[in-house]
Amino acid sequence: MMLTYRPSRAAVVTASVAACAAVVVILGREVAEGDTLRIDTAILDAIHRHASPLLDRIATFASFMGGPGVVAVALALVAYVFVRGTRREAAVMAIGMIVAEVLDLVLKELFDRVRPDLWLRAAVSGESFPSGHALASTVIYGLVAYTVARRWPGHTMLIGAIAAFVVAAIAFSRLYLGVHWPSDVVAGVAIGYLCLTATIVFARRSSARVRARRP
Repeated sequence: MMLTYRPSRAAVVTASVAACAAVVVILGREVAEGDTLRIDTAILDAIHRHASPLLDRIATFASFMGGPGVVAVALALVAYVFVRGTRREAAVMAIGMIVAEVLDLVLKELFDRVRPDLWLRAAVSGESFPSGHALASTVIYGLVAYTVARRWPGHTMLIGAIAAFVVAAIAFSRLYLGVHWPSDVVAGVAIGYLCLTATIVFARRSSARVRARRP
């Protein structure tokens, strides 16, 4: 009789965290040395060859959902958890979002990478590495998925897939619009996943403490 091994959720998360940490370290080193420029440029050129007015509009909307849109989602999420969950858990989520944003700003300043300028595009300020849209979207839409999945645990896979699709669409939009290098986006998602995981761990511990204190 053949036994099937199914890794635990903790093992999967641990492996994912280790993989993301490795990606961040490796990409950070390669970007600092300029070794990703050739493949970054080739990928952006390949994407741009398929540009169209319809895709322009879709990408612009997706990018908006990773910028001003994601801020609105973050505020709504914290307010919802504050009202329906616990104040401590809402505070943990808010702190996690703020830490992610500060980390993004620090890394941008540290790497000081210039944004792509391969074709005519809308002007965008700030440094390129990592992608703040990809980082913030991973954290915030990930927290939305975590919160919704707790309410409907039977649909965890579907909720996670939807959140992953939203993040992927936002990340790809930054490449399509030519405002980030692919390595920026990959690093942003990886860093975002690390921040997301840490925030969820602390949020779960906070909720457990509150439940333990209740009579």
